[in-house]
Amino acid sequence: MMQIIKFLLYVITMPVRSFWQTRKKSKEDNDIATLIIQITFAVAGVLIIGFLLIQGGAFLINEHIEILIIGCILIWLFSYVKKQMEKNPETPASEQMTADIKELTDQGNKMYPVIRNILYQTLKDMAPSIGAVTPRVMQEIEIPEKHYIIQNNIIFYQLKVSKEDIKCSYNRNDCDTFKDILQNEINKRLETGLFPSFRSEKILDSYGNTYDGINIDLIEDVDSYMIIHVVLYSPYYANYLRNKKMAEEAQRQDSSVPDANWEKN
Repeated sequence: MMQIIKFLLYVITMPVRSFWQTRKKSKEDNDIATLIIQITFAVAGVLIIGFLLIQGGAFLINEHIEILIIGCILIWLFSYVKKQMEKNPETPASEQMTADIKELTDQGNKMYPVIRNILYQTLKDMAPSIGAVTPRVMQEIEIPEKHYIIQNNIIFYQLKVSKEDIKCSYNRNDCDTFKDILQNEINKRLETGLFPSFRSEKILDSYGNTYDGINIDLIEDVDSYMIIHVVLYSPYYANYLRNKKMAEEAQRQDSSVPDANWEKN
């Protein structure tokens, strides 16, 4: 009801608002005649609009009350929706993305020292098992310029370890074997409680797949050292692994299909 009254007052007072908007200029020009005309038009405008509203309202009440009710409901509805939108404004996609990246960055900064310590303590005891040099200090496994990268809402923590034989080049199968060895060793240490700062359990997703809390996502041979990517479990990472697996399976199927030049003997 208050919104309807405000609307009616807004309509009635339009001539008065117009008067105050033009009054300043007339006063500066010292144009008394124009000022009097403006006052006259403003008063007349209020009276005419008020008369029309009263007559129109009386006509609607007596002849078409349903139109009046519908009009009141529409005014209230538009006012209500506007208030709700002002109270709960939608967050633009760009702002939401910035907020998500900030949250992931905060998480990355917080968890990096934990991940670095777990990897360092593990490599100290088993680095030669993956063709690497045993690190002497924690700084040796750091990549100072980029501790982690954020991609698809996943934090890939980046570390490195020097190769035992820099003349040796490890292929993908070798790196995958090293990855499995390192993953198993970390899992053993987590299960026996050697890292009390990080408690991890196996995670089972809705597809029946099992994931580790800490995952060695990648080991890559780069010149004299190997880069290691470590990822903490998240639904985003689980989805990333599923998509990756499906892409690899599709690629294997494509490669097994004979091409157009294949001939039967």
